[in-house]
Amino acid sequence: MLHSFLNENEEVEAMQSVAGSKIAFCVAGLVLLFTPTSVATSQEPQEQLIPFETLSHGSVSGVTKKEDLVITDRKTFKKLWRKVFSRESERPALPGVDFDSQMVVGVFFGETGDSTIRVSITKIAKDGDILRVFKKETLGNPACPGTPTNGQPYHLVATELIKKPEKNVSFEPAEQAIVICH
Repeated sequence: MLHSFLNENEEVEAMQSVAGSKIAFCVAGLVLLFTPTSVATSQEPQEQLIPFETLSHGSVSGVTKKEDLVITDRKTFKKLWRKVFSRESERPALPGVDFDSQMVVGVFFGETGDSTIRVSITKIAKDGDILRVFKKETLGNPACPGTPTNGQPYHLVATELIKKPEKNVSFEPAEQAIVICH
């Protein structure tokens, strides 16, 4: 007991303070024990930017419906290349793509009555086993002068080949912007 230096009220207050400290310490320990914490070795995959090379990018192609494509073989790529340039008098040479280590990714806007519309692949990122393709659609601006003409905007790129691309490539919803009049 604390008889010698404390009067009765001070002794009770001291014992309550010690008891309160013990309770607070126990409560703090329980809170820490049951509070989820993040661990430095998190199992969440980190997004990794993947380089890509533009093979062709334009406003006119022979692809008239909106679609996103992944091509993993030369024969299919050659067929698509012919279709993309079917409206041109001269078709450029088929770009060299090493399909043992690369694949072709394409985004097509489809037929439009506004040749100012563009579609572009802006970023490709690997998120675990999934390859995410980000694109941007730049839409026409009715305030801009000019005669409307038909277009079929597209963008074709080569990037690294991944396992099961038909299942593991995800095309993200397009970011949209409006053409700025010059």
